[in-house]
Amino acid sequence: MQTPRNPLPAARRHLPSRLSQRQRSPARRLATSVAAVTLAAVLLTLSSCATVTSSHSIQQMTNRDTAELTAQQVVEVMERAGFSEREIIANGPELRNALATSGAAQIQRNRGVDSMFVVEGARVHVSARNRGAFVFDLNTSQPQE
Repeated sequence: MQTPRNPLPAARRHLPSRLSQRQRSPARRLATSVAAVTLAAVLLTLSSCATVTSSHSIQQMTNRDTAELTAQQVVEVMERAGFSEREIIANGPELRNALATSGAAQIQRNRGVDSMFVVEGARVHVSARNRGAFVFDLNTSQPQE
């Protein structure tokens, strides 16, 4: 028994069908773009849920002086105030923004105020529940007793 021969030449047998070569309409391209952007937004939102969560809340307080601390200065101030590395990662950026915009912030835990940070000129006054009070000089990046 012989197999039937395909009447099309070999080169044409592997070409995609005409339906897949059809141009998409502008409305379909727009819908595809919107769907892609929506999917990207959902993925970004879900990935942000996997970040480090914190049991602290940072509240801005009004002050007349503000200061923009470097990341290293925020780490040093928070370490000196008794925060762990995980707490610094979770709360450092928010504390930095609070000191840059309002000049003072307090970090609260379930049991009350844990620490306070107040900018005065080129210094940050820190009062921590577990570590006492100290002044951090922004010019030298050194704590003063």
